[in-house]
Amino acid sequence: MPEKSVHESLLPEEAWQLILQTQQSLNESPFLNKQKETAIAEAIEVLKSGPKTGRKLHYAEFVHCVLRDAGGEGVLVCVVALGQTRVVRMKNKDRTALLDKIKENSGIFVGSNTTLLLVRHSVPRSMNGTKTDLQLLQQLTIR
Repeated sequence: MPEKSVHESLLPEEAWQLILQTQQSLNESPFLNKQKETAIAEAIEVLKSGPKTGRKLHYAEFVHCVLRDAGGEGVLVCVVALGQTRVVRMKNKDRTALLDKIKENSGIFVGSNTTLLLVRHSVPRSMNGTKTDLQLLQQLTIR
């Protein structure tokens, strides 16, 4: 199946496959290109900032739901896999179905490289805003 453009709407199954591929890729290497680093920065900004409107609202809701249901690691993998454009282009029902799938499989996101990236980019670990800490980063980089 050819990969869809970021400007085409994804079905939940297609988005889930991208998430799984990204998780596998991150398990193999914790290095990201500039575009993926930007996607993480955008998600962090969404988590820190106030209410949104329009398309930004859909993305903010998605990121907050992933954080609530799958933690910071889930946010990191999902935003690297999909980015803001793909998330907002999905139909509401498809986004909801994807969020259900993420919640059902929330345990797959934890791994040493995703945790390392979580710390490196200061992604919150949970809805209460708990940030990752320097000790965890030091433990991971020593291994």
